[in-house]
Amino acid sequence: MRKFFLLWAAVIALQACRETGKVVNPGEYLPLEAGAWSVYDMYEEVYSSGQPAPAVRTWQERDLVTAVTVEGGRATFFITTSTRNTPDGYWQAVKQYTIDRYPDRIVTTRDNRSLVTMTFPVNSYTEWNANAYNPSEEEWHRYTGIGAPVKVGERTYENTVTVLERDYETLINFYKGERLYAPGVGLVREEQTNFEYCQDEDCIGSATVESGTYRLRIRSGQEN
Repeated sequence: MRKFFLLWAAVIALQACRETGKVVNPGEYLPLEAGAWSVYDMYEEVYSSGQPAPAVRTWQERDLVTAVTVEGGRATFFITTSTRNTPDGYWQAVKQYTIDRYPDRIVTTRDNRSLVTMTFPVNSYTEWNANAYNPSEEEWHRYTGIGAPVKVGERTYENTVTVLERDYETLINFYKGERLYAPGVGLVREEQTNFEYCQDEDCIGSATVESGTYRLRIRSGQEN
């Protein structure tokens, strides 16, 4: 069911793909400017205890940069997220958030919670605490798949990088989160899994999902 997302300070061009020798300006992984927008196809499964199958929902989201401010070495992008249930439906604004882009990091603030979503340079040794700007416990993110070509839908993106947020599984749960970025494009795919497994005596250890969610966000070819 899961077949199914320039104002960067030119201080230095950091090596984004050390393993491949390819040099990419980190700002290219989030090429935002006023008026820019991205459309994403959304797919979600919601598992509930006692239900034989998950509830499945699909829709589209659009992120529109409505304004940009620059102060010192920081550019702040104000973004409005709109949704629609079908590709030919009307957009309805549902949320606003901000992205702060610094020379060495990107901080995304949604619902009054700030997360460090990327840091630079991009290489296999870079790790960072995503919760550095909020009171939650530390959560360490890192880069994987640096420089890999990845096909998303009908398009192949070159020189991508994946942010691995978490990836751990026990007898009772499975949590994984990762985001794929392409230079000159931005976020092209995001996948989030939060599963609680059955813990009854007859099913513990079988990885049977009792509750939780799976969500996939992929960049749409329909940009309007």
